[in-house]
Amino acid sequence: MKVVIAIPDSHPLLSINKLMSEHWRTRQKSSKYWRQAGYESVKDSPPLEPPVTCDVYIYRPRAGRYDPGNYYPTAKAIIDGMVDAGILPDDSFEYLDGAHLHHGGVDKENPRLEIFFSPYERKK
Repeated sequence: MKVVIAIPDSHPLLSINKLMSEHWRTRQKSSKYWRQAGYESVKDSPPLEPPVTCDVYIYRPRAGRYDPGNYYPTAKAIIDGMVDAGILPDDSFEYLDGAHLHHGGVDKENPRLEIFFSPYERKK
């Protein structure tokens, strides 16, 4: 399953580095936005068959060095919204491996997150 979520100028991605210095109300507002975006992106989708792995590809509007892993708070909020929508019963390790964050590329016209869910087979 592939889900695409746009990155609007008004709601930048949540970054671990930025969260350390932001006021809790600002963090809460941003997190709520991304959680709702996750919910809206899958609200009409059928449930996934767990366990699944989740890969998130980040397409930024401009080039430059960054650490994709720093945007984990954004992925976490989005996945929480998807769980709220019912595509997974929970986001614990029993149902979900990830989210694994990757650089997807630069796209000035369409900055976005592409989220892929695929079957996950646990190693014995």
